[in-house]
Amino acid sequence: MIKNFLGYKLTTLQTTVNEFKNTSSYTLLKLNETIFFPTIAGQVCDLGFVVHNEQKYAILDLQLVDDEVIHKVELITDLVVGDSIVCELNIKHRNFVSANHTAAHLFYDTVIEDFPDSQGQGYFNNERTIRLDMSIKQKIDSKEVAKITKRVIDKIGKKAQKIELFTTKQIAQNEWGLSTDFNEKSLGDDVRIVRFGDISTQLCSGTHINNTSEIELFCIFSIEKKGNNIYRFYAATTKENLDKEVKLQQAEQHAELEILMNKYKTAKIKSSTVTKLLEECQLNLKEYKIILWKENLSKLKITVNDLLVEHDKKRRQQLINKYINVKFENKEDINYASINDDEISIKDAQQIADIILKNNPNSVIEFINLKDKTYLCKSNSIRSAIEIMQKKEFNVKGGGTPKVAQGKIIN
Repeated sequence: MIKNFLGYKLTTLQTTVNEFKNTSSYTLLKLNETIFFPTIAGQVCDLGFVVHNEQKYAILDLQLVDDEVIHKVELITDLVVGDSIVCELNIKHRNFVSANHTAAHLFYDTVIEDFPDSQGQGYFNNERTIRLDMSIKQKIDSKEVAKITKRVIDKIGKKAQKIELFTTKQIAQNEWGLSTDFNEKSLGDDVRIVRFGDISTQLCSGTHINNTSEIELFCIFSIEKKGNNIYRFYAATTKENLDKEVKLQQAEQHAELEILMNKYKTAKIKSSTVTKLLEECQLNLKEYKIILWKENLSKLKITVNDLLVEHDKKRRQQLINKYINVKFENKEDINYASINDDEISIKDAQQIADIILKNNPNSVIEFINLKDKTYLCKSNSIRSAIEIMQKKEFNVKGGGTPKVAQGKIIN
């Protein structure tokens, strides 16, 4: 337990300075009592102010050292041991952190209940989101996420009241059946049990809301695979924070998806599957089914890519069929062919030229695209492709070898 911590009940406190240390930019304080919760027990530290000689100094950080809270605050230059200090808690921040911490309890309990062989690998929450790491042998997909989410929401809806019990480690083990082994770190003999009705009972020194009804919502918005059977879940408990996270994820996907869909539209492909997936993605976002949205988005990308590959194959085959029997003109025992096509790309031209030359030895073929101002020449004869390009009646800026030359037409 934290020594002289009164923050479970109080939000303001007048106390005294036991020890302090000043640096060039901040002050470290040990107070006789405190209401400020440090960064432990899977949650971020409190925010607020200490007041000294009617001057407010912001809390910068709070750490626990030998069960005592070390307060890192803005620099106080006129401090003396024994001085009076008023602690003022940022209640709004505390409430957000506490709501997330309580939701993390419900979240963890639900995963353990749904997957009895799962094991917790740690969790952490701040005022915005919850992060929960679990070892789960089963595959976790959007269907499992939906089940977990519904069960957590059902627990929140029971409006369970918080009950705190300060007891001994032995009673917690024997009478409550609670594990006191936390990565082999000793909890000490005195422990705190936090209970919400019949839906959650855990050993915890963290801060909590008074009733589960104070949790606005619950939504898992991201899952990451962090190793062999290790899943990292991210969740939010307010619409404001959830919307922020969703917008960030949309922004991450936007650039890649926009390029892909522009190619799809340019190709003028029509697919009922793509239309349906787009509609489902929009509905998923509207209903905050974020994991399902990601799954459908992945399906959409795969489907569009496959369609584009197939479209490209058909288009290229059409070009091959169009030019495979191109007529060559024999000049000085070398076969020449020149193709003017303002729609053909350099990439397509290279592939088609290779196919044509494969069946036509001792030949030279060139592709000219006046729209894009591109030029390509390939040769399997004694005539040099780069030499032919350099002697064209129009100027071409580029380079090449005796076998292939290409560049930009710069009339």
